Amino acid sequence: MKKFLGIVESTVAPPTQYIWLKGGELKYFSNDKWTSTKDKVALGEPAEGEAYIQTSVIKLGNTAEDKANNIEVCSKFGTSDIVSIDIEGPYHGYTYDAIGIYHNGTVSILEGNKCTVFDIDFNTGEVTLDSKYDTSKFLPYVDLEIGNSAETKAYNIERLQTGVFFCSLDYGYGVGSWNSVTGGQATVITSFNHAVHYTISYDGIVTKQLETPDLYFEYVNNGGTKSGEEFALALKNLVDA
Repeated sequence: MKKFLGIVESTVAPPTQYIWLKGGELKYFSNDKWTSTKDKVALGEPAEGEAYIQTSVIKLGNTAEDKANNIEVCSKFGTSDIVSIDIEGPYHGYTYDAIGIYHNGTVSILEGNKCTVFDIDFNTGEVTLDSKYDTSKFLPYVDLEIGNSAETKAYNIERLQTGVFFCSLDYGYGVGSWNSVTGGQATVITSFNHAVHYTISYDGIVTKQLETPDLYFEYVNNGGTKSGEEFALALKNLVDA
């Protein structure tokens, strides 16, 4: 079971625990790829040429009728379904009438950069506020590949943008920075809790640097004169020998 934290509207992919709204299309991350929800945004299949119409409504009033309605609505969907849904009614002095995204007992509403997430109790039908956040404060997320082939460079350049970002790289996750003039760098934490450093050239070449920086610093502090790249190559040759 996977619970999404909310919706992020962006031209680049957000962290994978969010639903991604890109150019009016909703996507979610599953089985190592972003999957469109366009075939799941309504109940049933529309006739040819007919628009998707979503009639289910989540009620915020929390009256007995509202709760009964919410229990019935939730019963129509499995925990993995992602569907568009109306959410209506007063909540703490504010009246909502908006289209949200329902998934696994939560409804996320995106209004500009503001995302509001409500949680729905499957058993009682009660709706409570889960969280509010500003998507403009999120760092963008990019997926990069190591290499210097023309295809790899084009792939990376398409995803890179000036500034600081989260990244997925070489089976690890971390942060990086880059600009089109001087290039940049990234640091990724592996599953073994190692910090691995990468350089990113201005034209999209990603190169792994030293994988054991503490060992290199010790080497330098003891008078070593090799560069980080030379030291890493020496270590690799020693392991391969």
